[in-house]
Amino acid sequence: MNRVIIWGLKNTRHSHRFIHKGFYENFIKLGFDTVWVDDSIKYQNIESDIVFISGVAVKNLKLRKNSSYIFHNINLTDDDREFIDKYKINYVNLQVFTHDSHGEKLGIPNIIYDINSNTLYQPWGTPQSFSEWQNYSPLNDSRFEWWVGAVWNNQLNQGNVDTINEYRKLLRKYGVIFVKRGGSKLSLDGVSDIKNSRLVRKSKFGATIVGNWQNNSGYIPCRLFKNISFGIPPLSNMNAPELLSDKDGFIYDIDELLNFAINESEKNRIARFKSAKNDIRHFTYEENIRRILKIMRRK
Repeated sequence: MNRVIIWGLKNTRHSHRFIHKGFYENFIKLGFDTVWVDDSIKYQNIESDIVFISGVAVKNLKLRKNSSYIFHNINLTDDDREFIDKYKINYVNLQVFTHDSHGEKLGIPNIIYDINSNTLYQPWGTPQSFSEWQNYSPLNDSRFEWWVGAVWNNQLNQGNVDTINEYRKLLRKYGVIFVKRGGSKLSLDGVSDIKNSRLVRKSKFGATIVGNWQNNSGYIPCRLFKNISFGIPPLSNMNAPELLSDKDGFIYDIDELLNFAINESEKNRIARFKSAKNDIRHFTYEENIRRILKIMRRK
């Protein structure tokens, strides 16, 4: 396995584009000959060993006999399944980890493989390699809390709008101003990781605030991993994920969460950061790719 194609969303604004971008950059880091193309007929005949695709950009994909596939949120047609069975196509289904994940635990918390559906469940984690992670950032006197990313909702009420509005109001109680930057509508690449880290490191808290659906489903947002890799100890209203050894800094009531953050000792904050940094070593895109390839190779 050497040639990789990341299929779709190269020139399309979409939240999944950041996932594609993360896989593209990290396959390259791992030494693969990697190209990223749009969902277009003109790319159907490109030779590749591995193709990464998502259900949001798969209209023009043509399955090939000599390629292996990483399917993210793909609803295969009957013809696709017949083709896969006929030519014994090597593939793995990829899903983000939630409480609904089921199958064999792979020795690391929040990572599960279901052999029956050939599905690997894992959090997205951070696209930054461990060598790129930053040192601890002490609590500062900033009057701003920078939020890099989307404030959103959908028809299923899975978003964070209500919770962020509450967060914004409670921050004012502590003399802190909420400032939003980025989101998939800003530009194709959004805010760079370098700028993201600068904003988070000069934020008052750098908290990971989630909506009720994310919390109840056990979804672990990328923000949690990224902020730790930027040097910020975890602070969130979500239920503490199993993958973290130290559960301090996870309080559902946002007012209590902010009070905890303001009154926490520097010693405890440093200890939490060191613990979290060690715990999330397994949750980078590089490690995600290694796990995917390991499963594909053992089939």
